[in-house]
Amino acid sequence: METLPLSYIKLEEKDGSGHLLPEVRERVMGEISDYIRKTGRVNYSFLSEKLGLNQRTVRDIVSDITEEWRIEDQFSIQLEIMWLENLMREVEIHPEEFTPQRIALISLKTGIFDKVRNLKNLMTPGIAVHKEVIDYHIFGQLKPATLEALARKWPKPENQQEAQQ
Repeated sequence: METLPLSYIKLEEKDGSGHLLPEVRERVMGEISDYIRKTGRVNYSFLSEKLGLNQRTVRDIVSDITEEWRIEDQFSIQLEIMWLENLMREVEIHPEEFTPQRIALISLKTGIFDKVRNLKNLMTPGIAVHKEVIDYHIFGQLKPATLEALARKWPKPENQQEAQQ
């Protein structure tokens, strides 16, 4: 397994109040961002230990990273909307310029946009796991202990009727 570079924060990389210097914070944000992209999850305890930062600082940095990703997604969606609006205007003004090849290319491009957007929607974070781990992957099986806990919390309807009798 490839080890991901996470550099321990030295005392001189903090200002007098204990906060990270701006250039150090940017470097750490890049390292954490790479870690999340490559592993697909956030483990606050692990990151805190490897970087020598408290968990609150790591959480703040992860929040900043996810906010940047959200803004990037919004920007790409705005570009897609502008492209589609311009395409609609062009269809109204010059319909004769739309050859079968161009229409096929436009269909391919919109299909790719849709696939990318749907995949991004599937990969939204939020599945909490024990010990400060958030898993960004949605595919995979639940652990047996998780299934047992769910079964205890939400019993099947036929089991509820037997329990009431």
